[in-house]
Amino acid sequence: MYAIIEDANLIIEGIRNSSLLGGEDDATMKRYLGEALTVRAMIYFDLLRYWGDIPLKLESSQPDLSNAYVGKTDRDDIMDTLILDLEEAIPYLPWAGEVAEYTTERVTKGFAHGLLAQIAMTRAGWAIRETDKSAEGYITADYTDPTYPTQRPDDNTRHALYEKALEHLSAIITNPTHSLNPSFADEWRLINLYTLDETYRENIFEIPMGTASTGDSGELGYSVGLRLHE
Repeated sequence: MYAIIEDANLIIEGIRNSSLLGGEDDATMKRYLGEALTVRAMIYFDLLRYWGDIPLKLESSQPDLSNAYVGKTDRDDIMDTLILDLEEAIPYLPWAGEVAEYTTERVTKGFAHGLLAQIAMTRAGWAIRETDKSAEGYITADYTDPTYPTQRPDDNTRHALYEKALEHLSAIITNPTHSLNPSFADEWRLINLYTLDETYRENIFEIPMGTASTGDSGELGYSVGLRLHE
């Protein structure tokens, strides 16, 4: 996961320092920037859901590794950072199908909206803390552990986070790009045919798992079940 983050950091730095920004390739470069910011946010969100407070590193590693070893960052500070990154990324990204190569197998505006909403709702919820945050206005659960308290933000903060989640979920719901496939059977039929649903795009983001014509493939099927074959 941190290898993916390192790659994303390199891409983000490269694009921000690129002379192509502001020129005729500006929109393309910003789409790439939006994808890198969103992928990095997705990976960090998975990391903190597994392990809580984790190292937050938003720059590429120096050759002497002087910035490679960093301490943990509070999970709420990480989620606040990810929300800001996604708010930057969303305007750069197209909706699925809006640009030819941007199917639901690429990061698109709909996925970034949905990820931001999920992070905002998680940020508003209960979490086990490494240190007591009562002094910062956090509410402590009745069932908490005395050493590692289960706490959530104050009511005003939570209300603002839920409003933010609603804003981004509404952006997906009110846009015609994504909708529910009325046939659950058809949804699974298309998945088993390795075929993207370009009509409803119910799956907002899919990581390709089938074997490509080049022979390249992910190891998910091999590692956790039967290998996928076309």
